[in-house]
Amino acid sequence: MLFGRSGVLAFSLQTLRTNSSLTKCPRILRNSFCIKNRQLHWTKLRIEPKCRYSPQYTGIVQKSLSPLGKQQRAISLYSRSNSDDRTPMSDLYPTSFSDVIDQAYSRNTHSHPFSLPHILSRTIPPLTPNLHKGSSGRVSILGGSAKYTGAPYYAAMSALRVGADLAYVQCAVEASIPIKCYSPELMVEGVYDGAVFDESVAKGALNEDSDIGEEQDHGNREASQSRDRALIQSMVTCVTDLMDRMHVLVIGPGLGRCPMVMTAVADIVIEAKKRGLPLVLDADALYMLCLEENHNILCSDDTFEAATTNSHQPVIILTPNVVEYKRLVDSIGGGSEEELHKNLPRIVIVKKGCVDEIRYWSGARVESMLCSEEGGLKRSGGIGDILAGTIGTFTAWNRILSESHNNEGDDRIDNLVLACWMACCVTKRATKVAFEKRKRSMTAPDILEEIGRVVDGVAASTISY
Repeated sequence: MLFGRSGVLAFSLQTLRTNSSLTKCPRILRNSFCIKNRQLHWTKLRIEPKCRYSPQYTGIVQKSLSPLGKQQRAISLYSRSNSDDRTPMSDLYPTSFSDVIDQAYSRNTHSHPFSLPHILSRTIPPLTPNLHKGSSGRVSILGGSAKYTGAPYYAAMSALRVGADLAYVQCAVEASIPIKCYSPELMVEGVYDGAVFDESVAKGALNEDSDIGEEQDHGNREASQSRDRALIQSMVTCVTDLMDRMHVLVIGPGLGRCPMVMTAVADIVIEAKKRGLPLVLDADALYMLCLEENHNILCSDDTFEAATTNSHQPVIILTPNVVEYKRLVDSIGGGSEEELHKNLPRIVIVKKGCVDEIRYWSGARVESMLCSEEGGLKRSGGIGDILAGTIGTFTAWNRILSESHNNEGDDRIDNLVLACWMACCVTKRATKVAFEKRKRSMTAPDILEEIGRVVDGVAASTISY
């Protein structure tokens, strides 16, 4: 028996096989209890608000045991009495590719929900001779500024290397030429002039601090606001004009935090929701959500209701790291993780870390799936951008498969969570392969070189010659 972080139990597979009855009271749990003489049932991993350590529920979260050479699965063990009417489930979530390739999952039938063939059928569309350009995914990246040109490049290139057909980058004019020079495969468009935006923000601040007369000050402020609105609307129009041709829009890599850009991005998110365009929000797009005026743009139901009249239901994925996640909890959740998820219904959150956790609010509780795939030890810049682009491609594939199979609602969100898990596993495994070759000198381009081979190694059966 092993103990994971935060006082959560982790059992190795050997422990579960050999100990048919658990008779000792684990003292590490905050509320002590004994599960002796209780019938044990397996169910899929879940986090239940306010009762994680109750006698009715014991969360068991996988802990990395690579130094010991042991592989574990993220499962939850819940002990129930005869009066409990919840239905136990026998399916266990995998946590790494090893679970589905090297272990029992790969030996199960195609219909098993976590066999490799079944996972691939739910996450990766097949490559066949009758496809045309764009059939395997059209991904747009909104990001890139004068200071940050590498982030949108890594996101767009990872989308292509994973398997998307086309990748667009919409960025500041100052970033467009450098990004075009990085790769001829990317279609790059400058959608706003960063210098003009910065100048307008500076003028607005200057007008507020001026000592001119009240009437003249009011006139200057109106003229400044009108000019700002025109600049913002021009950026919004450039981005939204491309939306109907895209399968997914990834916002955030290298975006910067110019106040006018933040306002424009908020309008773009609202418009994408109305059109049912899947969104992946990363980096500075997450910062935008934490601004007080933007707390409700993902929470309001009006845009969701408007989107349900369209052919696609809104799909939104957030990809915060530890710092960004805390900022979301403090701002949108008021300091509570439970409230964060309640305020973001139907939204998938990929909480990045040593073990990635994919969460979403199911309406009654927070459902969760872990990715414990072992990555490289080097934490070079650009890995998060590569993951954002990889999730972008898998989200595009989720939309393509949903349209071909007419999957909406719960089926699509379940497949989306699985797609995010696949993207996390692919990125971590590519990072590990690159690190094994380069060690301390590993950088983001090394991961780009490996990520396509990792996908092919797992999904070779999806290619029809």
